[in-house]
Amino acid sequence: MLLSRGVGCLPRAFSYHPRTMGSFLDIAPDSPFPLQNLPYGVFSTAARPPRVGVAVGEWVVDLAVLAGRGLLPVSSDNAALFNHGTLRPFMLA
Repeated sequence: MLLSRGVGCLPRAFSYHPRTMGSFLDIAPDSPFPLQNLPYGVFSTAARPPRVGVAVGEWVVDLAVLAGRGLLPVSSDNAALFNHGTLRPFMLA
């Protein structure tokens, strides 16, 4: 699954950019994760173990799926960096 719903509530993020950029996802105007604030994190689902994703609105984009399908500008050697339960391998690359 590319997207997972249900990111926990965090304090509202301060944004330097206007929220005028559009998205194919429905992002609430008061979301702490607008397109201008896309935090990396580790998430899991009932069907898959922890892996790296990025929050967009109420969704988590599964970077392991994107990399596995060749949709991220990473080499095939680095695509596995997103299949970990920690950000460490990704951040060290």
